Amino acid sequence: DKTIHSLSISEHKQEFKKLKDVVKYAARASCQIIGYNEDYSSGSGTAYFITKDGYLITNQHVVDGKSRLMLLREINNEVLTKNAKVVFEDKSKDLALLKTDSAFPNSTSIIINDQTEIEMGEEIIYVGYPSSPITSGSEPFTSRGIISQIVKDDHRIPALVLFDLTANPGSSGSSVIKQSTGELVGTLTWGFGRSISVDDVADLIGGESIRIKESQNVGTTVNVLVDFLKESGLYKK
Repeated sequence: DKTIHSLSISEHKQEFKKLKDVVKYAARASCQIIGYNEDYSSGSGTAYFITKDGYLITNQHVVDGKSRLMLLREINNEVLTKNAKVVFEDKSKDLALLKTDSAFPNSTSIIINDQTEIEMGEEIIYVGYPSSPITSGSEPFTSRGIISQIVKDDHRIPALVLFDLTANPGSSGSSVIKQSTGELVGTLTWGFGRSISVDDVADLIGGESIRIKESQNVGTTVNVLVDFLKESGLYKK
């Protein structure tokens, strides 16, 4: 294992025999994030812990321009809150590294395996905090699906993943993980009605054109996250 700031990037795998077990694992690593603007308006998304001492990942567009960030999770019918700050961000990757004083009680951190294989048809799940007509987003939501397509960069490294699963606004920043092992596949980024332009992904895939329908859900891969963490200084190999 290569570890710094309690971040562990390794080939360690778990084995989840029941779907509900991997969902519980993902839920304990996830929380809702609400960002407030100077005029007190707000927007929300999802973040996930990657260390035990309070480092999290979300999308850059979730925190962009926000003056205050709050994390929320309900535990034993009580909503717990924590303040967070951005310590590193990259708009081209749509990723942001956050830090809070500590993880929530009974939290897990997502398994990051920089050698994991991403294959079309792989069964995946995520837990996020989307809003809907019947919930404000404070209740976690889970969905399962498969990897529909893998988009590679100029070096033939997976950069983007298209997912066949259900996601709504507020799911941005969720970790998408393998159902069988809990390994990170990617970070849910685009889709669920958010318009997608070629400019959004040009830097990641070497400027080649790509067509992504708004009905499809897209994430940046674990490979992109590892590069991002190297750039942030949190992970040194």
